[in-house]
Amino acid sequence: MNGAVFLGLAPWLVMVLAVRNTGVGAAVGGLFAAVTACLAVLHAHRRRASALFETLSLAIFVAISLGAWLAPEWTTPGLNAYARAITAGAMAVVALVSLAFRPLTVQYTRELVPAPVLRTRAFERASRVDTALWAATALAITGCFLAGAGLRSHLDQTAFNWLLPLGLSVGCVRLLARRWSALETLEDTTSMLVAALDVPRTGPGGQSGPRPRRARPAPRLRLVPGDRAERRA
Repeated sequence: MNGAVFLGLAPWLVMVLAVRNTGVGAAVGGLFAAVTACLAVLHAHRRRASALFETLSLAIFVAISLGAWLAPEWTTPGLNAYARAITAGAMAVVALVSLAFRPLTVQYTRELVPAPVLRTRAFERASRVDTALWAATALAITGCFLAGAGLRSHLDQTAFNWLLPLGLSVGCVRLLARRWSALETLEDTTSMLVAALDVPRTGPGGQSGPRPRRARPAPRLRLVPGDRAERRA
């Protein structure tokens, strides 16, 4: 997986680590994450790459920070306790909603394949599977954080707040890295890609059409006695 993915996930990691380790609360943790997301957006614009996910992350963490600042004081303990679950749940929602428009992972995988592959049905299906895996992992981590917030045992809290989310994250990253490394091995040859992905070849205008008819051979001439030429089909 390329560095752009880790940079896109950096604000979410900052939020989880800040709330858990420093105890700064959801308001300050959201502010730290928003600053990190802003840096990620600037880096994406500098690379002239898409920054949709980073921009959504910035908006989400600004909303979390403002919401925590403006919330009544009696809700602060609950917000701080469930801030990690809220963060993971927000990521799951973003991934699931993107399936209705453009899968979230397309932002990163489009840089790994030749341009003709981006218009194929096979690439669209692969992107939906990757994004659904991303969303399922975020939902599972949300469940772990929710369970960890209600536990009192230090060992149980460590398991649900760290070990299980870390294992789920590593498993998702390794699976996506394996799938995406296969995309990087594709050759930039349109005919081979079309044959491998079993999709119709597109014409000059980008529209698929019927195969051109094979031209009939030209008639041949045969010399016959008397210097006459007879046309033979």
